[in-house]
Amino acid sequence: MYTISVNSEELCKKENQLKNLALKIASTKQYFSSISSSLDTDIKIRQNINYEIDSLDRALDKIQIQLYNTGDFIRDTSKAYHENELQLKLEFHKLSFDINNCHYTNNSMTQSVVPKDKSFLTLLVDTLKSSIKHLVDFFKDTFQKVKNKPLPTDNNDKNIDNSTDLPKDIIDSDITTEIDNSSTESNDTVTTYDNDLYATSKLYKHETDLISQINSIDTTSFNWDINNFNKIYDNNKKIYEDISSKTGLPPELIAAIHYRESGCNFNTYLHNGDPLGKPTTHVPIGKNFDNFTDAAIDALSEKKHIRDQYKLTSDSNDMSAMMSFAERYNGLGYYNKDRISPYVYSGTNVYTGGKYVADGKFSSEAVDKQPGVYLLINSLKE
Repeated sequence: MYTISVNSEELCKKENQLKNLALKIASTKQYFSSISSSLDTDIKIRQNINYEIDSLDRALDKIQIQLYNTGDFIRDTSKAYHENELQLKLEFHKLSFDINNCHYTNNSMTQSVVPKDKSFLTLLVDTLKSSIKHLVDFFKDTFQKVKNKPLPTDNNDKNIDNSTDLPKDIIDSDITTEIDNSSTESNDTVTTYDNDLYATSKLYKHETDLISQINSIDTTSFNWDINNFNKIYDNNKKIYEDISSKTGLPPELIAAIHYRESGCNFNTYLHNGDPLGKPTTHVPIGKNFDNFTDAAIDALSEKKHIRDQYKLTSDSNDMSAMMSFAERYNGLGYYNKDRISPYVYSGTNVYTGGKYVADGKFSSEAVDKQPGVYLLINSLKE
């Protein structure tokens, strides 16, 4: 017969150890639960912040459009005023000339000299001058009041403040200036292109047709960028020409791509904008250069098949070929969606909106705020 002996003291000891372990587990669960709740709160806060930022961004885009509309209204009114003022002045000078040279009255029976009444003529001229002055004052007063006019809007969004004042340099500008500062007309520009490429390459034909439709460029919205780009190019022209001589691409095209990619930051890879001096972490991953020139030569050399396809050389002036290269360099996402690429044409009349706001995420409402490659290169050729 077997005898079972039980050490009750030892069992109590083990029981207490198990209870302590259970308490520790319960405490740990509570701690993790607290962390989880905190993370949930943080995530919700971030989501709310992201939502608010997106809402603010959309509101700013709408305000920008409204400001553009107001600017167009002011410029159109200014041009209309100027045309009418010129017409009035011409009519005034013609009338004054006719009056001052009217010495005779003729009829079928007699011809007699009618002395000029100088006081009458002086009074008439002064009256006409006064009328023109009143007209000029009226238009100037109208433009001054435009400052307080609510911004025109194409939507009924009540959350947007329509009382934003117009920029002072627009309001105080000389309204009789004939130049339209918002755009530079280019109807007389002759587009030259390669007939063989036009017949064989769909993308080249696409770029050529778009360029032929460009009749204005926005030099107001991108004035700072254009001036900044031109200064950077002038100061670093030798660098771009050195890269050009080693890659067979026009230096203006290289500089324009550089500006689109990083604002011409010489401390970043032309490949993807990652900082130089350490391996790239974005596609293409693993590139490792410590100076811009070598990195740029590597990036552009990888595209030499595109360069050769469009017959580009260091001294090429074929804008269709350069725009084809730029579109391929950036990727054919816009072209494949039958959209105008802002990377290439932002700042021209052919691009009106639509942008990839993230990888693979296209927004038809977003508007690119950088000048496109066409506008940048065009600014260097003017």
